[in-house]
Amino acid sequence: MTSEHECIHEEQIQGQSRKIERLETRSEFKEQRIEELNQKMDKLNDKFDEVIQGFNDLKVQSKSDDAELELRLKTIETNHKALKELYEKDKEESQRQFTNRIAIYGILFAAITIMVNVYFASI
Repeated sequence: MTSEHECIHEEQIQGQSRKIERLETRSEFKEQRIEELNQKMDKLNDKFDEVIQGFNDLKVQSKSDDAELELRLKTIETNHKALKELYEKDKEESQRQFTNRIAIYGILFAAITIMVNVYFASI
């Protein structure tokens, strides 16, 4: 009975040893897998850092572009205002010249009419 008892204990010990080996193997596999996942996470973090840096660069560039566009817009508005003022001045000058010409033509017409009347009156 002792030898049978020792056999049972030895089988149990061997069974437990195999379980322990399997658990250790699984544990090593899981540790390796965790290490691989940590490496992948580090790579993802690096990618996220690159994306965030790209986004920040884009924001800075966008602000710079916005400032440049605003400056260009102000220049265009200033030019438009100056051209509008010149147009208004030219328009007023043209109207004044037109009025002066009408007045001159009116005076000339009146003078010609008087001269024609004087000529026909003298005949």
